[in-house]
Amino acid sequence: MTNLEPHDQRHLEAAQGWFELGNHLEANEELEQITASNRAHPAVLEVRWQIYAKAKKWDAALDIASALAQLMPEQPLGWVHRSYCLHEAHCRGPRQSAVRGGQVPHQRHDALQPRLLRVPVGQSGAGKGLAGESVCAGRREEDEAGGAG
Repeated sequence: MTNLEPHDQRHLEAAQGWFELGNHLEANEELEQITASNRAHPAVLEVRWQIYAKAKKWDAALDIASALAQLMPEQPLGWVHRSYCLHEAHCRGPRQSAVRGGQVPHQRHDALQPRLLRVPVGQSGAGKGLAGESVCAGRREEDEAGGAG
């Protein structure tokens, strides 16, 4: 990838600074100052993804992550961000997610899942990780039921 122009690099660094200070709105404003032709630069897209993820705008974050994965398919960053968006959208359910109209587009690839983690539907332990934690939010079942935790 090519380097950004100096004035665009300054706006990118300012956006990163605002984001690190916890102000994702000002970070977004800095990104808007970047030349339109450079807004698709991977470094700009990475900061934009962080902003959308912080705001929990998973549909927009998914679009940015997909663009990163397409621009740099050999780099894991876009793929990891994309997976995280799909995970967050799926765990929030249709009422809390706008990603693809509440429907997370995915296919099951049973052959790719480790055999030890497969639990038939309806058996005890379904929907739990190895440590008995909820697969989605990383919370234990008793936390969700209001128990000790």
